[in-house]
Amino acid sequence: MNILISQGGADANIQDVEGITALHWACSVGSLEAVQLLLHMGANFNVMEVDGEKLTPLDYAIIGSHQEVAQLLIEQGALSVSSIRELAATMIQRCVRGYLVRKKYGPQLAKRKAESEDARMAEARAKQDAATVGSAGSGRSKQDEVGEVASAGAEEVDMGVAGTVEGSREASRGGVADREDKTAERMR
Repeated sequence: MNILISQGGADANIQDVEGITALHWACSVGSLEAVQLLLHMGANFNVMEVDGEKLTPLDYAIIGSHQEVAQLLIEQGALSVSSIRELAATMIQRCVRGYLVRKKYGPQLAKRKAESEDARMAEARAKQDAATVGSAGSGRSKQDEVGEVASAGAEEVDMGVAGTVEGSREASRGGVADREDKTAERMR
């Protein structure tokens, strides 16, 4: 195998029709030297079978009770098929939760963002108007007064967004507490 890979340029990641690689075979028989060589040559240690149970080389080592081979693969970052499935399920759940949150709160946040942007634009227009009309005296200029009013409006909009998020959190906490109270009452 060493000669085939080093001199013949054989690909360590070639799969047969079932998706089994040389690393799968080396792990199934517990050949630590072959596994080390294949890993050194860049073999993919998380490749799954195409047919069957979609097992990885780590699964083959574990099924064959080859603990040294399994330990080497784990140190390299190999995953079992069950770990890969759990990671995939977690990623899918995150995507769905993100979609549902955006669907539920997206319109509210977009409206608040537009209001905040409108307030900022009003502040910029007020500053520009005040700069052209502003007084030359030593007191506060009209620009300062208008800028403060527009700034206060933008802060109120920003606080409204924060309040909405906090209110949603409080409501969900309250909903959980209400359900717990009702459940406790039923148990009595």
